[in-house]
Amino acid sequence: MRETTTGDDAGAVADSPAVTAASSAALAALHAENRAAAARLRACHDLWATCREEQELRDIAAGYGPGLDQRPEHAVIDPLSIATSEIVAAYGVHHNRARSLLTLAITLVTKFPSLVEAMDTGRLDEATATLLARHMRTVDSLHRDDVHREVIDWLLAALAAGRRPGRDAILAHTDRIIAAHDPAGVRLRRTAAVRERRVTLRRGLDGMADLTAHLTATEAFAIHTLLQTMATDQRHRDTRTRVENTRRHGADALDTDNIRSMDELRADALVTALLDHPNTDTSTGEGTGAGGGASTAAGAGAGTGAGHRPPATQIRPTITVLAPPGPDGEPEVYLPRGGPATIDALIELLTRSTGATITVPDTAPGAADNPHNAHRYRISDQLAHRIRLRDGTWSVPAKVATAIKRRVRICL
Repeated sequence: MRETTTGDDAGAVADSPAVTAASSAALAALHAENRAAAARLRACHDLWATCREEQELRDIAAGYGPGLDQRPEHAVIDPLSIATSEIVAAYGVHHNRARSLLTLAITLVTKFPSLVEAMDTGRLDEATATLLARHMRTVDSLHRDDVHREVIDWLLAALAAGRRPGRDAILAHTDRIIAAHDPAGVRLRRTAAVRERRVTLRRGLDGMADLTAHLTATEAFAIHTLLQTMATDQRHRDTRTRVENTRRHGADALDTDNIRSMDELRADALVTALLDHPNTDTSTGEGTGAGGGASTAAGAGAGTGAGHRPPATQIRPTITVLAPPGPDGEPEVYLPRGGPATIDALIELLTRSTGATITVPDTAPGAADNPHNAHRYRISDQLAHRIRLRDGTWSVPAKVATAIKRRVRICL
Protein backbone atom coordinates (compact mmCIF):
# COMPACT_ATOMS: atom_id res chain seq x y z
CA MET A 1 0.00 0.00 0.00
CA ARG A 2 1.42 3.37 -1.03
CA GLU A 3 1.46 6.05 1.65
CA THR A 4 1.10 9.78 1.09
CA THR A 5 4.23 11.81 1.76
CA THR A 6 3.62 14.50 4.39
CA GLY A 7 5.51 16.54 6.97
CA ASP A 8 9.25 16.08 7.06
CA ASP A 9 9.13 13.59 4.18
CA ALA A 10 7.78 16.32 1.87
CA GLY A 11 10.65 18.58 2.80
CA ALA A 12 13.09 15.77 2.15
CA VAL A 13 11.65 15.22 -1.31
CA ALA A 14 11.81 18.97 -2.06
CA ASP A 15 15.47 19.05 -0.99
CA SER A 16 16.34 16.14 -3.26
CA PRO A 17 19.02 17.10 -5.82
CA ALA A 18 17.06 15.40 -8.60
CA VAL A 19 13.90 17.37 -7.79
CA THR A 20 15.87 20.60 -7.55
CA ALA A 21 17.49 20.00 -10.92
CA ALA A 22 14.16 19.14 -12.55
CA SER A 23 12.54 22.22 -11.02
CA SER A 24 15.33 24.44 -12.30
CA ALA A 25 15.01 22.96 -15.78
CA ALA A 26 11.23 23.52 -15.76
CA LEU A 27 11.70 27.12 -14.60
CA ALA A 28 14.26 27.78 -17.33
CA ALA A 29 11.91 26.30 -19.93
CA LEU A 30 9.01 28.47 -18.72
CA HIS A 31 11.16 31.61 -18.85
CA ALA A 32 12.36 30.64 -22.33
CA GLU A 33 8.76 30.11 -23.45
CA ASN A 34 7.76 33.56 -22.19
CA ARG A 35 10.73 35.19 -23.94
CA ALA A 36 9.92 33.29 -27.15
CA ALA A 37 6.31 34.50 -26.95
CA ALA A 38 7.54 38.09 -26.61
CA ALA A 39 9.81 37.61 -29.63
CA ARG A 40 6.87 36.22 -31.62
CA LEU A 41 4.72 39.21 -30.69
CA ARG A 42 7.42 41.65 -31.79
CA ALA A 43 8.03 39.73 -35.03
CA CYS A 44 4.32 39.71 -35.90
CA HIS A 45 4.10 43.42 -35.14
CA ASP A 46 7.14 44.10 -37.34
CA LEU A 47 5.53 42.13 -40.17
CA TRP A 48 2.39 44.24 -39.95
CA ALA A 49 4.42 47.46 -39.73
CA THR A 50 6.43 46.47 -42.81
CA CYS A 51 3.26 45.76 -44.78
CA ARG A 52 1.88 49.13 -43.73
CA GLU A 53 5.06 50.92 -44.79
CA GLU A 54 5.00 49.18 -48.17
CA GLN A 55 1.42 50.33 -48.70
CA GLU A 56 2.38 53.90 -47.78
CA LEU A 57 5.26 53.79 -50.26
CA ARG A 58 2.83 52.67 -52.98
CA ASP A 59 0.55 55.57 -52.12
CA ILE A 60 3.43 58.05 -52.26
CA ALA A 61 4.65 56.65 -55.59
CA ALA A 62 1.14 57.08 -56.99
CA GLY A 63 1.01 60.69 -55.84
CA TYR A 64 -0.92 60.26 -52.63
CA GLY A 65 1.32 61.39 -49.80
CA PRO A 66 0.63 61.00 -46.09
CA GLY A 67 -1.95 63.40 -44.75
CA LEU A 68 -3.57 64.11 -48.11
CA ASP A 69 -7.33 63.79 -47.99
CA GLN A 70 -7.61 62.04 -51.33
CA ARG A 71 -9.04 58.70 -52.29
CA PRO A 72 -6.44 56.61 -54.15
CA GLU A 73 -7.37 55.42 -57.60
CA HIS A 74 -5.30 52.26 -57.23
CA ALA A 75 -6.07 49.10 -55.27
CA VAL A 76 -5.46 49.49 -51.54
CA ILE A 77 -5.32 46.36 -49.40
CA ASP A 78 -5.43 46.45 -45.63
CA PRO A 79 -1.89 45.79 -44.33
CA LEU A 80 -3.39 43.48 -41.71
CA SER A 81 -4.88 41.32 -44.46
CA ILE A 82 -1.54 41.15 -46.28
CA ALA A 83 0.31 40.19 -43.09
CA THR A 84 -2.35 37.60 -42.30
CA SER A 85 -1.95 36.01 -45.72
CA GLU A 86 1.82 35.88 -45.25
CA ILE A 87 1.48 33.99 -41.96
CA VAL A 88 -1.10 31.62 -43.44
CA ALA A 89 1.19 30.81 -46.37
CA ALA A 90 4.36 30.46 -44.31
CA TYR A 91 3.11 28.97 -41.06
CA GLY A 92 0.21 26.87 -42.32
CA VAL A 93 -2.44 28.01 -39.83
CA HIS A 94 -6.03 29.01 -40.46
CA HIS A 95 -6.78 32.59 -41.48
CA ASN A 96 -8.66 33.30 -38.25
CA ARG A 97 -5.76 32.02 -36.13
CA ALA A 98 -3.24 34.10 -38.07
CA ARG A 99 -5.37 37.22 -37.73
CA SER A 100 -5.72 36.63 -33.99
CA LEU A 101 -1.94 36.34 -33.63
CA LEU A 102 -1.41 39.62 -35.46
CA THR A 103 -4.18 41.45 -33.62
CA LEU A 104 -2.79 40.40 -30.24
CA ALA A 105 0.73 41.39 -31.27
CA ILE A 106 -0.35 44.81 -32.53
CA THR A 107 -2.39 45.46 -29.38
CA LEU A 108 0.33 44.47 -26.92
CA VAL A 109 3.27 46.10 -28.69
CA THR A 110 1.56 49.40 -29.53
CA LYS A 111 -0.72 49.90 -26.52
CA PHE A 112 0.88 47.89 -23.69
CA PRO A 113 4.65 47.82 -24.29
CA SER A 114 5.44 47.22 -20.61
CA LEU A 115 3.65 43.88 -20.77
CA VAL A 116 5.89 42.76 -23.63
CA GLU A 117 8.95 44.01 -21.76
CA ALA A 118 7.93 41.92 -18.75
CA MET A 119 7.53 38.91 -21.03
CA ASP A 120 11.07 39.56 -22.29
CA THR A 121 12.34 39.02 -18.75
CA GLY A 122 10.61 35.64 -18.67
CA ARG A 123 8.57 36.44 -15.54
CA LEU A 124 5.25 37.19 -17.27
CA ASP A 125 3.43 34.61 -19.38
CA GLU A 126 1.40 35.37 -22.47
CA ALA A 127 -1.92 34.29 -20.93
CA THR A 128 -1.59 36.80 -18.07
CA ALA A 129 -0.48 39.53 -20.47
CA THR A 130 -3.49 38.87 -22.68
CA LEU A 131 -5.78 38.92 -19.64
CA LEU A 132 -4.44 42.29 -18.52
CA ALA A 133 -4.58 43.77 -22.02
CA ARG A 134 -8.18 42.67 -22.46
CA HIS A 135 -9.10 44.13 -19.07
CA MET A 136 -7.41 47.48 -19.74
CA ARG A 137 -8.47 47.87 -23.37
CA THR A 138 -11.20 50.42 -22.56
CA VAL A 139 -8.93 52.71 -20.52
CA ASP A 140 -8.58 56.15 -22.08
CA SER A 141 -5.39 56.58 -24.08
CA LEU A 142 -4.38 59.52 -21.86
CA HIS A 143 -4.15 57.21 -18.83
CA ARG A 144 -3.41 53.86 -20.46
CA ASP A 145 0.38 54.12 -20.31
CA ASP A 146 0.50 55.07 -16.62
CA VAL A 147 -2.13 52.49 -15.68
CA HIS A 148 -0.57 49.49 -17.36
CA ARG A 149 2.94 50.34 -16.14
CA GLU A 150 1.72 50.60 -12.55
CA VAL A 151 -0.17 47.31 -12.91
CA ILE A 152 2.83 45.40 -14.25
CA ASP A 153 5.15 46.94 -11.63
CA TRP A 154 2.80 45.78 -8.86
CA LEU A 155 2.45 42.29 -10.33
CA LEU A 156 6.19 41.75 -10.78
CA ALA A 157 6.86 43.08 -7.27
CA ALA A 158 4.26 40.70 -5.85
CA LEU A 159 5.84 37.74 -7.65
CA ALA A 160 9.31 38.74 -6.46
CA ALA A 161 8.01 38.95 -2.87
CA GLY A 162 6.70 35.41 -3.04
CA ARG A 163 3.01 36.23 -3.43
CA ARG A 164 1.02 34.44 -6.12
CA PRO A 165 -2.10 36.52 -6.89
CA GLY A 166 -4.80 34.70 -8.81
CA ARG A 167 -6.97 35.95 -11.64
CA ASP A 168 -9.56 37.64 -9.42
CA ALA A 169 -6.90 39.33 -7.29
CA ILE A 170 -5.07 40.63 -10.36
CA LEU A 171 -8.21 42.03 -11.96
CA ALA A 172 -9.44 43.54 -8.69
CA HIS A 173 -6.15 45.37 -8.13
CA THR A 174 -6.15 46.48 -11.77
CA ASP A 175 -9.63 47.95 -11.30
CA ARG A 176 -8.42 49.89 -8.26
CA ILE A 177 -5.50 51.32 -10.22
CA ILE A 178 -7.77 52.30 -13.11
CA ALA A 179 -10.24 53.97 -10.73
CA ALA A 180 -7.43 55.90 -9.06
CA HIS A 181 -6.13 57.29 -12.36
CA ASP A 182 -9.42 57.94 -14.18
CA PRO A 183 -12.51 57.84 -11.92
CA ALA A 184 -14.60 59.88 -14.35
CA GLY A 185 -13.73 57.54 -17.19
CA VAL A 186 -14.78 54.54 -15.12
CA ARG A 187 -18.23 56.05 -14.58
CA LEU A 188 -18.61 56.89 -18.26
CA ARG A 189 -17.51 53.43 -19.36
CA ARG A 190 -19.91 51.74 -16.97
CA THR A 191 -22.75 53.83 -18.34
CA ALA A 192 -21.79 53.03 -21.93
CA ALA A 193 -21.27 49.33 -21.16
CA VAL A 194 -24.97 48.92 -20.39
CA ARG A 195 -25.68 49.56 -24.07
CA GLU A 196 -23.36 46.67 -24.99
CA ARG A 197 -25.45 43.98 -23.34
CA ARG A 198 -26.01 41.07 -25.66
CA VAL A 199 -26.83 37.39 -25.94
CA THR A 200 -24.95 35.24 -28.45
CA LEU A 201 -25.44 31.68 -29.64
CA ARG A 202 -22.67 29.45 -30.93
CA ARG A 203 -23.12 25.92 -32.18
CA GLY A 204 -21.16 23.31 -30.25
CA LEU A 205 -20.47 19.60 -30.52
CA ASP A 206 -22.76 16.60 -30.06
CA GLY A 207 -25.95 18.56 -30.66
CA MET A 208 -25.12 21.19 -28.03
CA ALA A 209 -24.67 24.96 -28.24
CA ASP A 210 -23.15 27.76 -26.15
CA LEU A 211 -25.56 30.50 -25.09
CA THR A 212 -23.57 33.46 -23.77
CA ALA A 213 -25.08 36.52 -22.10
CA HIS A 214 -23.17 39.77 -21.53
CA LEU A 215 -25.10 41.57 -18.77
CA THR A 216 -24.51 43.99 -15.96
CA ALA A 217 -23.05 42.49 -12.79
CA THR A 218 -26.29 43.11 -10.89
CA GLU A 219 -28.44 41.41 -13.51
CA ALA A 220 -26.08 38.48 -13.86
CA PHE A 221 -25.89 37.96 -10.09
CA ALA A 222 -29.68 38.07 -9.76
CA ILE A 223 -30.14 35.53 -12.56
CA HIS A 224 -27.44 33.24 -11.15
CA THR A 225 -28.99 33.42 -7.68
CA LEU A 226 -32.40 32.49 -9.07
CA LEU A 227 -31.00 29.57 -11.06
CA GLN A 228 -28.96 28.41 -8.07
CA THR A 229 -32.06 28.46 -5.86
CA MET A 230 -34.14 26.53 -8.39
CA ALA A 231 -31.34 24.00 -8.92
CA THR A 232 -30.86 23.52 -5.17
CA ASP A 233 -34.58 22.94 -4.63
CA GLN A 234 -34.66 20.42 -7.46
CA ARG A 235 -31.60 18.65 -6.05
CA HIS A 236 -33.32 18.28 -2.68
CA ARG A 237 -36.40 16.84 -4.40
CA ASP A 238 -34.23 14.40 -6.35
CA THR A 239 -32.46 13.35 -3.15
CA ARG A 240 -35.74 12.69 -1.37
CA THR A 241 -36.92 10.67 -4.35
CA ARG A 242 -33.77 8.54 -4.36
CA VAL A 243 -34.03 7.94 -0.62
CA GLU A 244 -37.65 6.87 -1.00
CA ASN A 245 -36.82 4.54 -3.91
CA THR A 246 -33.95 2.99 -1.95
CA ARG A 247 -36.15 2.47 1.10
CA ARG A 248 -38.86 0.75 -0.95
CA HIS A 249 -36.81 -1.26 -3.45
CA GLY A 250 -33.35 -1.56 -1.93
CA ALA A 251 -29.97 -0.22 -2.93
CA ASP A 252 -30.05 -2.07 -6.26
CA ALA A 253 -32.80 0.28 -7.49
CA LEU A 254 -30.49 3.30 -7.22
CA ASP A 255 -29.14 4.41 -10.61
CA THR A 256 -26.10 6.53 -9.83
CA ASP A 257 -25.40 7.20 -13.52
CA ASN A 258 -28.46 9.45 -13.82
CA ILE A 259 -27.79 11.69 -10.82
CA ARG A 260 -27.69 15.21 -12.19
CA SER A 261 -24.90 17.60 -11.24
CA MET A 262 -25.50 21.18 -10.13
CA ASP A 263 -24.36 22.44 -13.53
CA GLU A 264 -26.98 20.30 -15.24
CA LEU A 265 -29.63 21.34 -12.73
CA ARG A 266 -28.85 25.02 -13.31
CA ALA A 267 -29.14 24.48 -17.07
CA ASP A 268 -32.47 22.71 -16.54
CA ALA A 269 -33.62 25.60 -14.35
CA LEU A 270 -32.76 28.10 -17.10
CA VAL A 271 -34.72 26.13 -19.70
CA THR A 272 -37.64 25.76 -17.29
CA ALA A 273 -37.70 29.48 -16.50
CA LEU A 274 -37.65 30.56 -20.15
CA LEU A 275 -39.44 27.80 -22.03
CA ASP A 276 -41.33 25.93 -19.31
CA HIS A 277 -39.88 22.67 -20.67
CA PRO A 278 -41.91 19.72 -19.31
CA ASN A 279 -38.92 17.38 -18.92
CA THR A 280 -36.78 19.51 -16.59
CA ASP A 281 -38.92 19.46 -13.43
CA THR A 282 -38.65 15.70 -12.95
CA SER A 283 -35.69 13.47 -12.33
CA THR A 284 -34.11 11.72 -15.30
CA GLY A 285 -35.06 8.10 -14.93
CA GLU A 286 -33.84 7.44 -11.40
CA GLY A 287 -35.21 4.00 -10.78
CA THR A 288 -38.00 2.07 -12.42
CA GLY A 289 -41.41 0.81 -11.51
CA ALA A 290 -42.65 2.51 -8.37
CA GLY A 291 -39.63 4.77 -8.56
CA GLY A 292 -41.03 6.32 -11.71
CA GLY A 293 -44.25 7.07 -9.88
CA ALA A 294 -42.37 8.70 -7.03
CA SER A 295 -40.45 10.80 -9.49
CA THR A 296 -43.65 11.88 -11.19
CA ALA A 297 -45.14 12.77 -7.85
CA ALA A 298 -42.14 14.87 -7.01
CA GLY A 299 -42.44 16.64 -10.34
CA ALA A 300 -46.14 17.21 -9.77
CA GLY A 301 -45.38 18.74 -6.41
CA ALA A 302 -42.85 20.99 -8.02
CA GLY A 303 -45.34 21.99 -10.67
CA THR A 304 -47.87 22.96 -8.02
CA GLY A 305 -45.44 25.34 -6.43
CA ALA A 306 -44.52 26.76 -9.81
CA GLY A 307 -48.08 27.75 -10.67
CA HIS A 308 -47.43 31.37 -9.73
CA ARG A 309 -44.65 31.82 -12.28
CA PRO A 310 -45.24 34.22 -15.16
CA PRO A 311 -46.13 32.61 -18.51
CA ALA A 312 -43.11 31.26 -20.32
CA THR A 313 -41.96 32.57 -23.67
CA GLN A 314 -43.71 30.84 -26.56
CA ILE A 315 -41.79 29.81 -29.69
CA ARG A 316 -43.51 30.59 -32.98
CA PRO A 317 -40.92 29.92 -35.69
CA THR A 318 -41.23 31.21 -39.23
CA ILE A 319 -39.82 28.66 -41.68
CA THR A 320 -39.04 29.60 -45.27
CA VAL A 321 -38.22 26.68 -47.56
CA LEU A 322 -36.00 27.71 -50.46
CA ALA A 323 -35.64 24.61 -52.61
CA PRO A 324 -36.58 23.62 -56.15
CA PRO A 325 -39.67 21.39 -56.47
CA GLY A 326 -39.21 17.65 -56.80
CA PRO A 327 -41.00 15.19 -59.09
CA ASP A 328 -44.12 15.31 -56.91
CA GLY A 329 -44.25 19.11 -56.93
CA GLU A 330 -43.12 19.41 -53.30
CA PRO A 331 -39.79 21.07 -52.42
CA GLU A 332 -36.90 18.74 -51.72
CA VAL A 333 -34.76 19.75 -48.73
CA TYR A 334 -31.32 18.22 -48.24
CA LEU A 335 -29.18 18.48 -45.11
CA PRO A 336 -25.87 17.02 -46.28
CA ARG A 337 -23.84 18.38 -43.36
CA GLY A 338 -26.25 18.03 -40.46
CA GLY A 339 -27.76 14.62 -40.95
CA PRO A 340 -30.16 13.10 -38.41
CA ALA A 341 -29.00 15.42 -35.61
CA THR A 342 -30.16 18.51 -37.52
CA ILE A 343 -33.50 16.90 -38.35
CA ASP A 344 -34.00 15.87 -34.72
CA ALA A 345 -33.18 19.40 -33.54
CA LEU A 346 -35.71 20.86 -35.98
CA ILE A 347 -38.38 18.37 -34.92
CA GLU A 348 -37.71 19.16 -31.25
CA LEU A 349 -38.04 22.88 -31.97
CA LEU A 350 -41.34 22.35 -33.74
CA THR A 351 -42.54 20.13 -30.89
CA ARG A 352 -41.90 22.88 -28.33
CA SER A 353 -43.44 25.59 -30.49
CA THR A 354 -47.07 26.68 -30.35
CA GLY A 355 -47.36 26.99 -34.10
CA ALA A 356 -45.12 27.47 -37.09
CA THR A 357 -45.57 29.49 -40.28
CA ILE A 358 -44.18 27.62 -43.27
CA THR A 359 -43.85 29.35 -46.63
CA VAL A 360 -42.58 27.84 -49.88
CA PRO A 361 -41.82 30.73 -52.27
CA ASP A 362 -41.12 30.18 -55.93
CA THR A 363 -37.35 30.30 -56.35
CA ALA A 364 -37.43 30.91 -60.10
CA PRO A 365 -35.82 34.24 -61.10
CA GLY A 366 -38.46 36.91 -61.65
CA ALA A 367 -41.26 34.89 -60.06
CA ALA A 368 -42.27 37.83 -57.85
CA ASP A 369 -42.12 40.42 -60.63
CA ASN A 370 -45.30 42.01 -61.94
CA PRO A 371 -46.00 45.02 -64.16
CA HIS A 372 -47.44 47.07 -61.29
CA ASN A 373 -44.56 46.85 -58.78
CA ALA A 374 -40.81 47.28 -58.97
CA HIS A 375 -38.71 44.18 -59.42
CA ARG A 376 -38.14 42.32 -56.17
CA TYR A 377 -35.11 40.36 -55.20
CA ARG A 378 -35.60 36.59 -55.39
CA ILE A 379 -32.91 34.13 -54.37
CA SER A 380 -31.54 32.29 -57.38
CA ASP A 381 -31.23 28.53 -57.72
CA GLN A 382 -27.45 28.74 -57.29
CA LEU A 383 -27.80 30.69 -54.05
CA ALA A 384 -30.50 28.33 -52.84
CA HIS A 385 -28.11 25.44 -53.51
CA ARG A 386 -25.44 27.14 -51.39
CA ILE A 387 -27.99 27.66 -48.64
CA ARG A 388 -28.77 23.95 -48.54
CA LEU A 389 -25.08 23.08 -48.43
CA ARG A 390 -24.52 25.42 -45.48
CA ASP A 391 -27.07 23.49 -43.42
CA GLY A 392 -29.46 26.07 -42.11
CA THR A 393 -27.39 29.21 -42.61
CA TRP A 394 -27.49 31.53 -45.56
CA SER A 395 -25.23 33.94 -47.41
CA VAL A 396 -26.80 36.77 -49.38
CA PRO A 397 -25.53 39.98 -50.93
CA ALA A 398 -25.10 42.78 -48.40
CA LYS A 399 -27.67 45.03 -50.08
CA VAL A 400 -30.53 42.60 -49.50
CA ALA A 401 -29.48 41.33 -46.07
CA THR A 402 -31.55 44.03 -44.37
CA ALA A 403 -34.55 43.24 -46.53
CA ILE A 404 -34.74 39.55 -45.70
CA LYS A 405 -33.40 39.36 -42.13
CA ARG A 406 -36.77 40.39 -40.71
CA ARG A 407 -38.57 37.68 -42.65
CA VAL A 408 -36.32 34.63 -42.57
CA ARG A 409 -36.10 32.82 -39.27
CA ILE A 410 -35.29 29.28 -40.32
CA CYS A 411 -34.01 28.75 -43.84
CA LEU A 412 -33.95 25.30 -45.40
